[in-house]
Amino acid sequence: MQPSLSQPVEEYLTELRGKMEEATQFSVDHTSRAQEGYVSRYNLRARPKQFYEGDQVIVFTSDGGGKLCNKWHGPGTIKKVQSANSYLIDLGKGGIRHVHANKIRRFCRSCKWMFCY
Repeated sequence: MQPSLSQPVEEYLTELRGKMEEATQFSVDHTSRAQEGYVSRYNLRARPKQFYEGDQVIVFTSDGGGKLCNKWHGPGTIKKVQSANSYLIDLGKGGIRHVHANKIRRFCRSCKWMFCY
């Protein structure tokens, strides 16, 4: 026994497709507005980092042993600026690493304590 439908299948599918397109458009609009809000709040306190060849830096590395094993290594020297946020750093011992600016801090030899902002 086949269930009875109140409307033809083609009409139902057309209506369903329209509702799905409307929901998709709502989702895209909401996501765009939310993303703009996230960006504006992030940019309030974000400061661009800029390093030059020859600068002394320390590098944050994760040793794979969990968050308690993460360490700052260095000082190292910036050998080459790849792009605005990408650097080649010589950490000594013949090791040159490609590092993103988020994992680099300027090294201050005269500082008694290291504060990372």
